[in-house]
Amino acid sequence: MRSSKIRSLFLLSLLTFFMVSCGSDYKTDFPPPPPNAAYDDVFPPEIDGMESNITRMMTDHPLEGMQADYGDSKIHIEGILSPDKERADKYYEDIIVPKIDALKSHSRTNVNGKWRGEGTDENGRKWIAWTNDTWVFVLNAADAAMMGKTIDAFKYISR
Repeated sequence: MRSSKIRSLFLLSLLTFFMVSCGSDYKTDFPPPPPNAAYDDVFPPEIDGMESNITRMMTDHPLEGMQADYGDSKIHIEGILSPDKERADKYYEDIIVPKIDALKSHSRTNVNGKWRGEGTDENGRKWIAWTNDTWVFVLNAADAAMMGKTIDAFKYISR
């Protein structure tokens, strides 16, 4: 009986460890910005003393994309707004998935209709991308420290 309890505790511990180690380090299920959000409601005006430089992305209508660069592209954030979830998912699948798959190390999922991917390129640049209803967000930063500062400043993701 005692060995059965020990075995059960061991299996439970192993399962918990597996779930924690395979689970995401980031929470991305915050309410997304409204479709008419101001730039400063989506992009932090500054990160670590670096001011944002916001420009329009070239996206196919009806998608609207904006991007913000900080500190000579030490940090780059993209926000793509779609009129509906289906087009946001299609954009993620067609445009973002190949970018994530091309990273040196990467992982991606689509769980319950929510896309998520992350990885590191050959230069050590960190990437995180996800869908949030009608929005697609892509963050990349020069290194892990810069990504940490990005996550701390960007209100649609947390550790």
